[in-house]
Amino acid sequence: MGQELFNEYPPFLNINGKLMSLRNIAKKFYSLDEFYFYYSATIGHNPEKHKEIMELIKWGKENDQIRVGILEFIASHK
Repeated sequence: MGQELFNEYPPFLNINGKLMSLRNIAKKFYSLDEFYFYYSATIGHNPEKHKEIMELIKWGKENDQIRVGILEFIASHK
């Protein structure tokens, strides 16, 4: 589930012509596997909750509404 979220999440946000990374996990995790487990644990390892989140991510991308990094998105339950 975590890998699917990471792959779907937009990689960059353009702010005044500068690209900012939205998928940077290095501040908190040493590996992607660690991040994947953190995400899964945060949603209670619930496949239905993950499916709902993925639908929201897709909507957010289509409507240019994703403005936070992936870590903040998960940690703050946005």
